Amino acid sequence: MRGTRWPGSILSVVFQNTEQLLKEDLNCLSQWLNDNKLSLHLGKTGSIIFGSPQKIKCNPSFEITCNNLAIKSTTSVLMFRCPLYQTLSFNEMAQSLLKKAKARFKFLYRNKQYLNQHTKTLLVMSLIQCHYNYAGCIWYKGLNKVLNTKLQAIQNKLICFVLDLESRAHISKEHFELLNWLPVNSRVDHLTLCHVSKMKNGLSPQYMR
Repeated sequence: MRGTRWPGSILSVVFQNTEQLLKEDLNCLSQWLNDNKLSLHLGKTGSIIFGSPQKIKCNPSFEITCNNLAIKSTTSVLMFRCPLYQTLSFNEMAQSLLKKAKARFKFLYRNKQYLNQHTKTLLVMSLIQCHYNYAGCIWYKGLNKVLNTKLQAIQNKLICFVLDLESRAHISKEHFELLNWLPVNSRVDHLTLCHVSKMKNGLSPQYMR
């Protein structure tokens, strides 16, 4: 049950039962694939446990096998190019985005003398801003305040770069309107509402309705 603190002994039993069930299911799946002249690539198969940091820390050894071959345990997986970590906090994804954004911004800044405002806008949108948009309505809301502030600070730097403002210039509503941009949190809300509108009006894929 959610919020229940389980003793270590109970957790151990739960994990043992889970290991056994997964082993049996994977063996059945492997047999079915073999019968249909297909195969399960165990080298590309991994196991991951999701939970709170506290429960993950007290987690006993968790070993899953298929046909007596061990399946590699991992702490994160990629889903639609988004890293999914054990605690589902998405902080690591934001940190990765910040690192990528800073590196690309430095590259653009070094070459700013060759770019006009239109070209700078296109490059910023295609190289950096697009990563803010990608699945933002999923990962952004779970971030802490520090990461939210850092993400907004990078966007403010991009606005200064595109509009040729001083690096420490105050970014106001008028600057966002000049570029037809939204602050990070408002952009996430906008994308979320667009998804909801498409689902409500039958414009999204069937599985999202």
